[in-house]
Amino acid sequence: MATPPPDLIVDAIAEILLRPPSDDPAWLARAAVVSTVWRRVVSEPHFPRRYREFHGTPPLLGFLVNTPRSGYGPIPSFVPTMAASPFPHQALKDKNWWIVDCRHGHILVEEYDADDSLRYFVWDPIAGDLEEFLIPDLPSDPVAYTLAVLCARAVAGCNHGGPFLVIFLATDYSNVHLCVYSSETRAWVCRVRYEDKFAIAKYELGNHSLSMIDLPDDYKTYPFLMPNEDGSLGLAVNKDARLYLRSRTVNTQGIDEWIQWRVIELDKLLTICKSCCNDAYVSGFVEDVGFMYLSIDNNAVFTFELKSGRVTKTVSLIPAINPLLNPRSVGHERAMAPPPDLIDDAITEILLRLPPDDPACLFCAAVVCKLWRRVLFDPAFSRRYREFHRTPPLLGLLHNTFRQGYGSIPRFVPSTAASPFPQKALLDGRRCWWIADCRHGRVLATENDNCIVWDPIAGYWEELRRPKISCSTYSAAVLCAVAGCSHRGCHGGPFHIIFVYYDIHRTVMNACVYSSEARDWGTPASIQPGGGCGYGFDMRPGALSRDAYYCNIADCKRIVMYEFGSHSLSMIDPPAFYVTGTLLMPKEDGGLGLAGIKGSKLYLWSRMLNPEGIIGWMQWRVIELDKLPSFGIFFNGFILGGFAENMGFIYMTTGNAIYRFELKSGRLMKESETWVHFAAVFPFISFYTPDYASGKLPLLANTKLGALLPAVNPPPKPSILTSHDRAMAAPPDLIDEAIGEILLHLPPDEPACLVRAAVVCKLWRRVLFDPGFPRLYREFHRTPPLLGFLHNTFRDGYGRIPRFVLKTAANPFPQQVLEENNWWIGDCRHGRVLVQQPLKIEYMMWDPITGNREELRRPKTEPYLYHTVAVLCAVAGCNHGGCHGGPFLVIFMSTDSHSVRVCVYSSMTRAWGMSLSVPGNGCLGFDLKRGALTSDNIYYCNVRYGDKFVIAKYQLGSHSLSMMDQPDNYKMFPLLMPNEDGSLGLAGIKGTSLCLWSRKVNTEGIDEWIQWRVIELDKLLPTDKYYYNKVYVSGFAEDVGFIYLSTADYVVFTFELKSGRVDKVSELGEHYTAVFPFMSFYTPDYANGKLPSPVKAQ
Repeated sequence: MATPPPDLIVDAIAEILLRPPSDDPAWLARAAVVSTVWRRVVSEPHFPRRYREFHGTPPLLGFLVNTPRSGYGPIPSFVPTMAASPFPHQALKDKNWWIVDCRHGHILVEEYDADDSLRYFVWDPIAGDLEEFLIPDLPSDPVAYTLAVLCARAVAGCNHGGPFLVIFLATDYSNVHLCVYSSETRAWVCRVRYEDKFAIAKYELGNHSLSMIDLPDDYKTYPFLMPNEDGSLGLAVNKDARLYLRSRTVNTQGIDEWIQWRVIELDKLLTICKSCCNDAYVSGFVEDVGFMYLSIDNNAVFTFELKSGRVTKTVSLIPAINPLLNPRSVGHERAMAPPPDLIDDAITEILLRLPPDDPACLFCAAVVCKLWRRVLFDPAFSRRYREFHRTPPLLGLLHNTFRQGYGSIPRFVPSTAASPFPQKALLDGRRCWWIADCRHGRVLATENDNCIVWDPIAGYWEELRRPKISCSTYSAAVLCAVAGCSHRGCHGGPFHIIFVYYDIHRTVMNACVYSSEARDWGTPASIQPGGGCGYGFDMRPGALSRDAYYCNIADCKRIVMYEFGSHSLSMIDPPAFYVTGTLLMPKEDGGLGLAGIKGSKLYLWSRMLNPEGIIGWMQWRVIELDKLPSFGIFFNGFILGGFAENMGFIYMTTGNAIYRFELKSGRLMKESETWVHFAAVFPFISFYTPDYASGKLPLLANTKLGALLPAVNPPPKPSILTSHDRAMAAPPDLIDEAIGEILLHLPPDEPACLVRAAVVCKLWRRVLFDPGFPRLYREFHRTPPLLGFLHNTFRDGYGRIPRFVLKTAANPFPQQVLEENNWWIGDCRHGRVLVQQPLKIEYMMWDPITGNREELRRPKTEPYLYHTVAVLCAVAGCNHGGCHGGPFLVIFMSTDSHSVRVCVYSSMTRAWGMSLSVPGNGCLGFDLKRGALTSDNIYYCNVRYGDKFVIAKYQLGSHSLSMMDQPDNYKMFPLLMPNEDGSLGLAGIKGTSLCLWSRKVNTEGIDEWIQWRVIELDKLLPTDKYYYNKVYVSGFAEDVGFIYLSTADYVVFTFELKSGRVDKVSELGEHYTAVFPFMSFYTPDYANGKLPSPVKAQ
């Protein structure tokens, strides 16, 4: 067998998952439940963007129609084109809506409320957003009007939850009015044009102009406009059962004109009468897909595919069709070529690595798509899967017990989510089964005078008569009959049954062997046991070692050995007497082992050749159970019950519970709380691949895909085993480069992951602590993660203290360090914290990641009333991914009653530079919030300059100081922040609205403030209405796009600008005047030896 290839890195899995068909959304949902690794890949924030860019054209999810319904009036209906509908029909049925338009994933609806007035909404069913708007006021009431909705960023890249435009076109008796509504400005802009004929209104978004285009001909039915593949305007109309298709193109004289490029005979395509074809009209068109919807007055709807000419009857509904397409993140005008399919071999390599001890993963993968199902159900895959993983996994254990009303019943305790046989399968029709053995994927049970061999994986059993014997107890075993079999996939193959018993009439020990191929019992082998031996057999499983089967005789404390090759019986004396009996088990070298408990010690023996060439017992290990921390005081009650071959652990029972004891680690774990009859435990070890489990794998519980995936008995707690616990044949080591690639993908916003990975093994630790790895890690992830935020507060008994609210499990500086120093946070930037020390005129720069501290005195300037500070990296062009320990600057800005001054400290010269000042009239105060850094400029807000508040701007390069006006007056001080494009931004709250501004250069080359977004907080924050007017902006996290909002009831929320998502991050009854986000990579080279144990984030 070829050496298995190294594990594939996460990027390879992502490449696989990028290729599912976009027109089946359930595909990705199924893939997300295959395993935790796949779920993490699918849930990564950048994966949906890559998925949309990869597929290019958004899929058609279905279409919407308006239909009258008795008792409801007009209601919308959604006709899905796939199994996964983005919104259930009930969501539409409960609304008194009329669908007006549907485009770019947005739906425009109108609704009659209780007083018969019209309301308009734009609904995004994918994101769940619903926004109401008012139609514009016109000089006169319109005679007719129509509306359209479209994404406002069709060129820059559209996505759900983004801004949109609404086009409103209305006519009165003399004019055509066109107005455009923007969700960003929440305002209408209108144009008016006079027209006295039927024409096509053309509105250009770029220059906001309105013009008219003549229709190509007179038609009885209204023509339908649509985009052509080349981007030109198209028109379709039915005239005398012919569908005419026209295109608006530029002729040789440079003039736009209509050209008829196709005529379609409808009576030859539609399966309806010719008179009905005359009444057919185009009711909808799907861009990029090339589908046209044709509707008939008798309520039938057909889809006509322009390229192939294929016609399909879709549904019988009143047509007002609006196709729903899921928008993509690239321009709407571009259609990408379909992505190349991955070859089956690449998919196979991914699927081979799904863990065998969680067989549900394979089944989940099998329902992802038809291609994967074909790969998984290929018999060659199952064979390769078993060869790749080598050792069959432990799926659970069987034991006998009693239950009132049932009598003797078997019970299965699963160790995985997918149980090969749920408990119900053991009870229905099998109430008197008694488990006698379990080996090689088969279960041997007895019932009265019958034996049953059951293969729960393959789903069949064979019933046969027991040999005609006179005995009360016996020992039986089932095993594969194929010589040299690895027992990885021998389900359905021939088997043997060994039956060892004591004939009470003839006083001889007999052994019979049943062959499934001959379907008969062989001739018994006999022996006189001698020694006054009784005939009671131990009910615990026997041991199969090399070419012999061993079982215990309970009464005379001897061992019976049956040899297959010679078909003979012999007796062996055990090495010692144990009150609770002995457990026979195979050794790793193929020999016979024995375990027994005496007092508080577990004795392990091995049968081997001694130096004199005589086979005998050798004690190779003694385990003092009372000295193992996991045993406590219960070791005196343990009875040995079973042994899992190739796993290296022993089952122990206490009469009412089953425990697993791992020989290598000495760890004890409880497996089940139940009464075990005769202390016998039978491990069930087998691969569980889709070729055997086809159609019968029980369903996984607690998943959102209940209709697709199965529900099973939950695994016991704690779970028995993982693939890392087992003594399986070790796969070949990965080379350092491959391990490095895998570790690079660990998330930076959970730094404890890297430190935990460093303790996995020496090889991983060496890779992680290589000086080159942290640099690659930071370059790979680029943006430092947000680890939490700092703020200043007061606490009884402490006075003023700083506090850190962590966002991750690994805290870079515990609260104790902050409380012991009574610091006051002045600024936090580029992984550094600038604090003022109590009762001192000194500042201290603190790097909590490296632990470095550097004190500096305040500059010797003229007396001042108020001041503020900032700390930043001093390295030009630094990306601040790992500039810990490097040079830094501190900016000190102060005010008195007549001027504003600034001074800069450099850690390289360890001195303050020259002070710079600008005059002012009545200059007072600074806001406590930190300043905003854009390029080489730093800004401070709310500086009192005369009779108004201004913004102080300091340019580091030119060492100049200036003032600039704020865009508006806000009761609660606004916050300055850098925008994504590098310009200066400002956020302020007025009433219940969060207003966002940007400092831009206008067409005259003058800097001015532009308001680019208004957010209604009363629709977002889950707080008391009383406090909506007392919300203020307290901080901003650069590169992450988080705004911190604080309320008067001492709650802090984060508002994500891109998604609009709001999360509560702290609620501890403390003031949050200013929030200082702490952003930094926290790699093992910095955290070496000082990363605290992971704690639960507050």
